[in-house]
Amino acid sequence: RAAGMVNGILRSLERSLEQLPAIPQTEPVSDLSIRYSDPEWLVREFLTAMGAEETARLLAANNGRAPITALVNTTRTTVGELTASLEAEGAAVQPHPWLADCLTLSKTGNLERLTAFQKGLFYIQDPASKLAALALDPEPGMRVLDCCAAPGGKSFACAIAIFFY
Repeated sequence: RAAGMVNGILRSLERSLEQLPAIPQTEPVSDLSIRYSDPEWLVREFLTAMGAEETARLLAANNGRAPITALVNTTRTTVGELTASLEAEGAAVQPHPWLADCLTLSKTGNLERLTAFQKGLFYIQDPASKLAALALDPEPGMRVLDCCAAPGGKSFACAIAIFFY
């Protein structure tokens, strides 16, 4: 019971974050550090590099919910076919703004219920994992050891690149 109440309080605070009063401090570092739950040393670095307004926007975005990014399994489908399949089941689909063969998804509900997910036509992956595979630029015949493989998104992206590009 307590968990539900605590979650409700936290959700209410999150909705009203911008209305919270500033914490009286001599430096904006402490206010931003407390407001966005980031260490003061990091906030100080951001303030030095970007100024207060941009730092506040960055910290707020960092605390936001990341969009759902799907890596298209191009061994089984195309971006267009997957988009049509997902939209037919009510999902909102947008091409990823800077990664080919990736889609940004919303309004999916439970992803596991989607036919395309059940058929293995896409894999949910943080865009940074796809970038790691692109930076490696694996080629056919190359062996790749992914020392950070859990749940395997980078390995999946590398395998597609090695065997199907």
